[in-house]
Amino acid sequence: MKGGIVMNKIGNVKEIKEVKSIFAQLSSGGIVKTWELPYENLLTKLSAAIFFFSSDNNQDVNNVDYALGKIPGYRRKTNDVYELSKLDYRVDFIDHIISEV
Repeated sequence: MKGGIVMNKIGNVKEIKEVKSIFAQLSSGGIVKTWELPYENLLTKLSAAIFFFSSDNNQDVNNVDYALGKIPGYRRKTNDVYELSKLDYRVDFIDHIISEV
């Protein structure tokens, strides 16, 4: 630790590992059919990560929201761009920046 700041190694981010673990649990439980994290080895923070997943029904998608919604900045959208993935849904975690006026 330098100067009170924890530096993450590229591709080795605790928060990303936590989300991957949740996706792995959801996948093994049959809630998520498949999931992926493109460019995983280049990431240095959770807010730079974009996860994708597919599921068989809306209830399972709601279960994903419940499992990941506890993580600050969670956001799920329908994946309608298909540039990074062909899977149905996109998940990212936005930074919440609070500024003083």
